[in-house]
Amino acid sequence: MDLRERLLSFGFKEVPKPKSHNACPLGFMEIFIENQEHPIKALVDTGEELKIIPEEIDFKASLTKRSINMNLRGIGGHTTSIVALS
Repeated sequence: MDLRERLLSFGFKEVPKPKSHNACPLGFMEIFIENQEHPIKALVDTGEELKIIPEEIDFKASLTKRSINMNLRGIGGHTTSIVALS
């Protein structure tokens, strides 16, 4: 069910198409993982429950990891594969 269908199911008679989008500015900072030569950009999020980082960054940082197989679905409906916990 997409957002429009969901809003209609809650009793909205009409769902206007947005003409623009809102941005939620987030804080980023450059960090180094375990004495790595090059920094990476990290999102500063004090309410996080889980950090999702690209596999190639995790590989370069040589973090201890446990293999898993799961998918996450984002607010917009997109999905991403999670292959390990570090």
